[in-house]
Amino acid sequence: MAAELWTSTQVAAHLGLKDHDSAGRTLRAWGVHPVARQPGRGGQNLYDAAVVRAAKTARPGQGYRSDLRKRASMQSGFGVNRQRVDQLKPR
Repeated sequence: MAAELWTSTQVAAHLGLKDHDSAGRTLRAWGVHPVARQPGRGGQNLYDAAVVRAAKTARPGQGYRSDLRKRASMQSGFGVNRQRVDQLKPR
């Protein structure tokens, strides 16, 4: 049985996004890649519907703060540098 394929517009409707460009950017961020493309100049990318559904289920929830991990690692590095600067100051 062949896999069910969705266009970018169908993916946008499923994910509740504005348009097919938003769907493409969102899927790219989630690591989902198109499996084919519609023929012609205006053809859209085609995605495996099962992969899109799985990615939607596994996505980070509302309020997820990916910047907190970055900020914590930056602060720990900053603390070390700050300590070194304090040691170099003449007293």
